[in-house]
Amino acid sequence: MKSPARERLVTTEVLFDSLIVPSVMLDRAGTIFAVNAAWRQTARRGGMADSDLGVGTNYLELCRNVRDDGAQHARSVAQGLEAVLAGTEPSFVHIYPCPDADGRPCWYELMAGPLRDDETVLGALVQHLDLTRRDSPRLSALTPRETVVLAGVVEGLSNKGIARREGISESAVKFHLHKIYPKLGVVNRAQAAQVGERLMIAGVEPAPPT
Repeated sequence: MKSPARERLVTTEVLFDSLIVPSVMLDRAGTIFAVNAAWRQTARRGGMADSDLGVGTNYLELCRNVRDDGAQHARSVAQGLEAVLAGTEPSFVHIYPCPDADGRPCWYELMAGPLRDDETVLGALVQHLDLTRRDSPRLSALTPRETVVLAGVVEGLSNKGIARREGISESAVKFHLHKIYPKLGVVNRAQAAQVGERLMIAGVEPAPPT
């Protein structure tokens, strides 16, 4: 006969593996201690060579050590996760661009929430939702730099905020926005935010702005 504790553990494992979004569980230090079936499938499809598929890796350190074009996004994720793990924020969400193996722009949404035992934060649940279907022609028309500028617009950042995060000038942000608008079929920032969000979430062609 199974003990209540064992039954609870089995139920938790079954529910975790039932999540269709690639997900990991972090301990208080930010180390991955469990990954779900969707994560394992995505990791193997992406060619991850680690036999543990990330288990035992410190997720926070991984984000802090990013040095390529995604460094600003990685630092934002690290800061957000630190706040969730510390219990100072109830959740954290971050939209970020990430090209696929063929260099085509894709979008993901990282969602994190605390793992709690009553009021004690034991760790965090982190999920990566793929927001972009590869056949979205408008989004695919954007350059890598334009995709990160659009991400900032969708997140509600000002030109100054986008410039600071991406390490470019405000005039460069304005230049990229003028390139983005005709590609999305919009005429202003508000429409770009709405259309960009629809493209990232639904991956479909929106109706022309009115």
